[in-house]
Amino acid sequence: MRLGHDHRRRRLVRTAAAERDGGYILVMFAMLLIPILLLVGFSVDVGYWYNRASDIQKAADAAALAGVPWLPDEAKAREVALETAKKNGFDDADPDIEVLAAKSTKAPNRLQVTIRTGAWEASSTRRSAAAIST
Repeated sequence: MRLGHDHRRRRLVRTAAAERDGGYILVMFAMLLIPILLLVGFSVDVGYWYNRASDIQKAADAAALAGVPWLPDEAKAREVALETAKKNGFDDADPDIEVLAAKSTKAPNRLQVTIRTGAWEASSTRRSAAAIST
Protein backbone atom coordinates (compact mmCIF):
# COMPACT_ATOMS: atom_id res chain seq x y z
CA MET A 1 0.00 0.00 0.00
CA ARG A 2 1.39 3.37 -1.05
CA LEU A 3 0.76 6.49 0.96
CA GLY A 4 0.41 9.77 -0.85
CA HIS A 5 -1.39 10.74 -4.00
CA ASP A 6 -1.25 9.57 -7.54
CA HIS A 7 1.08 11.78 -9.57
CA ARG A 8 -0.47 10.83 -12.86
CA ARG A 9 -2.59 13.60 -14.32
CA ARG A 10 -6.13 12.77 -15.05
CA ARG A 11 -7.78 14.59 -17.86
CA LEU A 12 -11.10 16.21 -17.01
CA VAL A 13 -13.99 15.13 -19.10
CA ARG A 14 -15.35 18.02 -21.12
CA THR A 15 -18.94 17.75 -22.14
CA ALA A 16 -20.69 19.54 -24.99
CA ALA A 17 -22.39 21.87 -22.51
CA ALA A 18 -19.02 22.80 -21.03
CA GLU A 19 -17.69 23.58 -24.51
CA ARG A 20 -20.61 25.94 -25.22
CA ASP A 21 -20.21 27.83 -21.90
CA GLY A 22 -16.49 28.42 -22.30
CA GLY A 23 -15.57 32.04 -21.45
CA TYR A 24 -18.80 32.82 -19.57
CA ILE A 25 -16.96 33.97 -16.46
CA LEU A 26 -14.70 36.27 -18.49
CA VAL A 27 -17.67 37.89 -20.23
CA MET A 28 -19.57 38.38 -16.96
CA PHE A 29 -16.48 39.82 -15.27
CA ALA A 30 -15.99 42.28 -18.13
CA MET A 31 -19.65 43.32 -18.02
CA LEU A 32 -19.73 43.80 -14.25
CA LEU A 33 -16.34 45.47 -13.88
CA ILE A 34 -17.52 48.90 -15.05
CA PRO A 35 -20.57 49.13 -12.74
CA ILE A 36 -18.49 47.92 -9.80
CA LEU A 37 -15.82 50.56 -10.50
CA LEU A 38 -18.52 53.24 -10.82
CA LEU A 39 -19.99 52.26 -7.45
CA VAL A 40 -16.56 52.30 -5.80
CA GLY A 41 -15.80 55.73 -7.29
CA PHE A 42 -19.15 57.12 -6.19
CA SER A 43 -18.69 55.81 -2.65
CA VAL A 44 -15.28 57.52 -2.45
CA ASP A 45 -16.85 60.79 -3.66
CA VAL A 46 -19.70 60.59 -1.13
CA GLY A 47 -17.16 59.96 1.64
CA TYR A 48 -15.20 63.04 0.57
CA TRP A 49 -18.35 65.17 0.47
CA TYR A 50 -19.36 64.06 3.95
CA ASN A 51 -15.87 64.71 5.31
CA ARG A 52 -15.65 68.17 3.68
CA ALA A 53 -19.05 69.20 5.04
CA SER A 54 -18.02 68.01 8.50
CA ASP A 55 -14.76 69.98 8.35
CA ILE A 56 -16.60 73.18 7.37
CA GLN A 57 -19.18 72.72 10.13
CA LYS A 58 -16.48 72.11 12.75
CA ALA A 59 -14.60 75.23 11.64
CA ALA A 60 -17.80 77.33 11.84
CA ASP A 61 -18.55 75.96 15.32
CA ALA A 62 -15.00 76.66 16.52
CA ALA A 63 -15.05 80.20 15.13
CA ALA A 64 -18.40 80.97 16.76
CA LEU A 65 -17.25 79.56 20.09
CA ALA A 66 -13.99 81.55 19.95
CA GLY A 67 -15.66 84.85 19.06
CA VAL A 68 -18.73 84.79 21.30
CA PRO A 69 -16.94 85.68 24.60
CA TRP A 70 -16.00 89.04 23.10
CA LEU A 71 -19.56 89.83 22.15
CA PRO A 72 -20.50 93.18 23.39
CA ASP A 73 -17.55 94.24 21.22
CA GLU A 74 -18.72 92.98 17.82
CA ALA A 75 -15.54 94.05 16.00
CA LYS A 76 -13.32 92.04 18.37
CA ALA A 77 -15.68 89.04 18.24
CA ARG A 78 -15.60 89.12 14.43
CA GLU A 79 -11.79 89.43 14.40
CA VAL A 80 -11.34 86.45 16.73
CA ALA A 81 -13.88 84.37 14.79
CA LEU A 82 -12.17 85.09 11.46
CA GLU A 83 -8.75 84.28 12.93
CA THR A 84 -10.06 80.97 14.31
CA ALA A 85 -11.59 80.07 10.95
CA LYS A 86 -8.25 80.88 9.31
CA LYS A 87 -6.42 78.57 11.77
CA ASN A 88 -8.85 75.80 10.75
CA GLY A 89 -8.05 76.24 7.05
CA PHE A 90 -10.77 78.66 5.96
CA ASP A 91 -9.08 81.98 5.21
CA ASP A 92 -11.40 84.80 4.19
CA ALA A 93 -8.62 86.19 1.96
CA ASP A 94 -9.00 83.17 -0.34
CA PRO A 95 -11.33 84.13 -3.23
CA ASP A 96 -13.06 80.71 -3.08
CA ILE A 97 -13.84 80.96 0.64
CA GLU A 98 -16.24 83.38 2.33
CA VAL A 99 -16.32 83.65 6.12
CA LEU A 100 -19.02 85.84 7.68
CA ALA A 101 -19.18 86.64 11.39
CA ALA A 102 -21.79 88.98 12.82
CA LYS A 103 -24.28 89.33 15.62
CA SER A 104 -27.30 87.16 15.04
CA THR A 105 -30.45 88.91 13.86
CA LYS A 106 -32.48 86.76 16.28
CA ALA A 107 -30.75 87.92 19.48
CA PRO A 108 -28.05 90.53 20.17
CA ASN A 109 -26.11 88.21 22.49
CA ARG A 110 -25.47 85.59 19.78
CA LEU A 111 -22.67 85.36 17.24
CA GLN A 112 -23.40 83.74 13.91
CA VAL A 113 -20.51 82.45 11.78
CA THR A 114 -21.12 81.26 8.23
CA ILE A 115 -18.48 79.63 6.03
CA ARG A 116 -19.10 79.22 2.29
CA THR A 117 -16.75 77.42 -0.09
CA GLY A 118 -18.13 76.85 -3.57
CA ALA A 119 -21.19 74.64 -3.20
CA TRP A 120 -20.59 74.07 0.54
CA GLU A 121 -21.99 76.18 3.37
CA ALA A 122 -22.04 75.78 7.13
CA SER A 123 -23.44 78.11 9.76
CA SER A 124 -23.13 78.14 13.53
CA THR A 125 -24.75 80.41 16.11
CA ARG A 126 -23.57 80.58 19.74
CA ARG A 127 -24.84 82.53 22.77
CA SER A 128 -22.54 84.46 25.05
CA ALA A 129 -21.96 83.19 28.59
CA ALA A 130 -23.49 86.36 30.02
CA ALA A 131 -26.75 85.55 28.21
CA ILE A 132 -26.73 81.98 29.46
CA SER A 133 -26.31 82.94 33.13
CA THR A 134 -29.19 85.46 33.08
